[in-house]
Amino acid sequence: MRRRGGESREGGGGLLHTLLEAGSLDAAKSKYGHVDLGDDAILGTGGKGAEDKKKQRNLLALDKWSSQELLCLQNERKIIRPDGILIDRTAFVVTGHPVPDGWSSTHFETLQEAVAAADDGQILVVQAGRHSVGSRPLFLDKRLRIEGVKDRNAVPDPSALVPRIPDVQRLKDPDTTQVDLEYVRSEARIFSDYGEPVIVVNASGVQVLGLTISQRINFRMKDHGDLQGLLARTAVDIIGGSSVFRECSFSSDAGVACRVQGGSSPFFSKCEFEFSAHQGLWVGDGSTGRVEDCRFAECRLANLQIESGADPVILRCKIFQSYGCGVRVTDKGKGLLMGNQIYSNKSSNVCVDDEAEPIFRGNAVYEGSADGIMVMSNGLGTFEDNDIRNNDGSGVVIMSGGEPTLSMNTIHRNRAHGIFVTGDGHGFIRRNEIFQNVLAGIYIDAESNPSISHNRVSNGLGTGITVADDGEGRIEDNDIFLNKLCGIEVRTGGNPLVQANRIYEGIGVVMVVLPGVGVKVTNDGRGTFRENQQQIYRNSHAGVVLENGANPIFEGNAIFEGETDGVNCSSYSTGEFVKNKIMKNTLMGVVITRHANPKFVQNEVSGGADFRWRIPAGGSWKGTMWGRRVGRKTLSDGERAGIRIESDGKPLIEKDNRVHDGYEDGILVSWGGAGVIRGNRIYQNKKSGIRIDGGNPLLRKNMIYLGCLHGCLVTGKSSARIERNDFFQNQVCAIRVDGGSAPVLKKNLIHDGKGDGLVVGSTGRGVYELNRIFMNAGAGVKVEKNADPELLENQINNGNGVGLHLQPGAKGRYVGNDIAANYGDQLRIEGNKLGSGDLYFENNRVDWSFQPSFKHPDLAPIIRQQLASHLPEGQQGLPRGAGDSDRRMSASSSSSLLDLIADARPDSKSMTLKHTSSLAKDFEHFSSKKLSQTLPVRKMR
Repeated sequence: MRRRGGESREGGGGLLHTLLEAGSLDAAKSKYGHVDLGDDAILGTGGKGAEDKKKQRNLLALDKWSSQELLCLQNERKIIRPDGILIDRTAFVVTGHPVPDGWSSTHFETLQEAVAAADDGQILVVQAGRHSVGSRPLFLDKRLRIEGVKDRNAVPDPSALVPRIPDVQRLKDPDTTQVDLEYVRSEARIFSDYGEPVIVVNASGVQVLGLTISQRINFRMKDHGDLQGLLARTAVDIIGGSSVFRECSFSSDAGVACRVQGGSSPFFSKCEFEFSAHQGLWVGDGSTGRVEDCRFAECRLANLQIESGADPVILRCKIFQSYGCGVRVTDKGKGLLMGNQIYSNKSSNVCVDDEAEPIFRGNAVYEGSADGIMVMSNGLGTFEDNDIRNNDGSGVVIMSGGEPTLSMNTIHRNRAHGIFVTGDGHGFIRRNEIFQNVLAGIYIDAESNPSISHNRVSNGLGTGITVADDGEGRIEDNDIFLNKLCGIEVRTGGNPLVQANRIYEGIGVVMVVLPGVGVKVTNDGRGTFRENQQQIYRNSHAGVVLENGANPIFEGNAIFEGETDGVNCSSYSTGEFVKNKIMKNTLMGVVITRHANPKFVQNEVSGGADFRWRIPAGGSWKGTMWGRRVGRKTLSDGERAGIRIESDGKPLIEKDNRVHDGYEDGILVSWGGAGVIRGNRIYQNKKSGIRIDGGNPLLRKNMIYLGCLHGCLVTGKSSARIERNDFFQNQVCAIRVDGGSAPVLKKNLIHDGKGDGLVVGSTGRGVYELNRIFMNAGAGVKVEKNADPELLENQINNGNGVGLHLQPGAKGRYVGNDIAANYGDQLRIEGNKLGSGDLYFENNRVDWSFQPSFKHPDLAPIIRQQLASHLPEGQQGLPRGAGDSDRRMSASSSSSLLDLIADARPDSKSMTLKHTSSLAKDFEHFSSKKLSQTLPVRKMR
């Protein structure tokens, strides 16, 4: 072929511009003087003279055209405007129909003929129309450029589907003019009808542009089973080299639309992979490559599948409406997928399995008919900065040993869980935004053990995080808030490690049981919740709920500002609470009910508006509570207390708990309650420090002080044991026993009260032995009407009032007590008759030198009269003042007042007391000094 001599492209554009401007073949002939030569002259086949030959032109033999100067030929040989494909004078043309004589050097009927004649680097232009390769694939093993000619004006809307023609109809009418390709994108269509590949590429430098490549089946295939991967049929098979496909469309009725194997590295740009029996694009066998701005749709299996160590780059593609997965990466496949839209697939939008390790970054994965992303069967992979939303299943599913890394993703509005980890799933879930999912934000079960950190899990219609069915996991430093059921739920054997999280503002749902709980552990759930910075607060229900055999460990958490309780334990739950701060909750700080059995160690509880600790009716709470601090409450009912122990409650409350500043009782032990209360500080409560109303606890070695009413109130027929406690600075009395109660008080210190020391009220009974009662502002011991106590070897001294005050009708047995140094009377008996059997005295020692009634002229006659009226006949001589110091009463009669005065002298300055309390072993005798200077009183902390 010759160059066109004397023609310049700059000078008006030459023949091509003339043809384009003329608009028709006849006008071009007239301009060049070829009126009589016919169409063939213009095409380079006519003309006999030298001058005529100079004018004869092959329009495809011109110099290289610009991208807007391509001449296209159609069957009618009419000229249309070019569509932008760049060709040069050496290009071969594939016509798809017989080539006229003289054209054989540049025009070929079939692609096979053109490829066979082409040299390395040849350009092949595929003319508009249908081109069949028959049963022989087009084998490309050299550097070629194959360009399909397109008419842009003939291209319909790319999304407009054209119905497929059934095979039966195609066989009946093989010359049908109906278009049977799914998308009409190109006028150049290449197909095979025998299940063989259309194109096989095994060379670098191959370029295919603007072709529609389809593998069709027009016969019944033999059933060889469901062949996959390298064994499957395929329309385009790239088995080696680096090739380029631009603006092509691939489909296959028999198998894979395009298969990449053999370590090849193709480049796909603006291509379509669609309507295939298997995958749209299959990349495997260690291949790489790059796929940009492509569309994958309507494949029966995965639209895109990467496997066998392949590592392609997939950018800005649309992958949708597959009957299987949108993207599947399997068998140690890799790949980098960025900026893609993966949506509306029937199975999972993305599936990663069998040790595959892809990277998904910046993709939108949404509106799948199942799950958004599934990682299973030991699949790995990294998922970063993806938007995973609106899937009918869960946003992400990790199962069967899958271990992906999810970071900085947005996972929201999925119709199941945000992330579902099951079946021994693992993985790292970090810095994700997980919100507005219908079920749990993150759900872990079936022995799964993921690591979850620095996420924000919020606004879920269910729980924030659920761990169930022996699931585990490390949940660390997350923000879990505004979930409608629970922030974290652990149940049915779940055992996570939860630390340094912020779990707050659970909002609850009307008519839902326990709405808005911060942490709920139930149905044998376990787990460890720890670290000081973990905060559980502002939840619309309890901060922590334990029930149905739950057994977690809470250590170093802050549980506060809940709208109901801080901690609620019930239904045989156990567990351990260590060094937590439970404060400012609206109702109870702790509720323990229905046979719960938790253990509390060194917790600090304060704030709130109701009970601080409650062990309600039906509870059999036998746990240990150590080091709790209970702070100020806003209380309103008479049945509210700092710690409440009800029927069958049997707690062990010990080791420096601080129960203080309550607006009512510090500890309330009601009907049937028991347990051990040991080694605590109970102070500054508005009513009693400890109120025992029908319960039978053991109080030992507590400090009970600064109560606004009683230090301890015992009522309701209680039989409590109160031993070795220190009662001081209580407002009304240190201990009051009433309501038919019969406690045992032994070796207690009762001192420095602002009222009475010990008061045995109406119908009160009990045994009071070896107690030290001193320096109280009122009576040391007051026994009211019908009370019937037994006081044995107590020391009642140095009080500002009466030592022992028996009101009218008082009863009881008083043996071996020391009564001395009280600033009021040592003994005051009002209208009681000695020796009648109801009032029994024996071996009591009284220091009469501190009997003001004997010295004061107004009081002495009254005391003499009271004492004289109760002495036996013949023993009316009584001490009549300080001068009667030599007179003694005999101690032989157990029914007379003489028993009260043995070894007592009115003028004595001191007396020796029997050491009956181990708390006063360093105390030898009383003197004019104040008792507080000699008694070792414990200091307040």
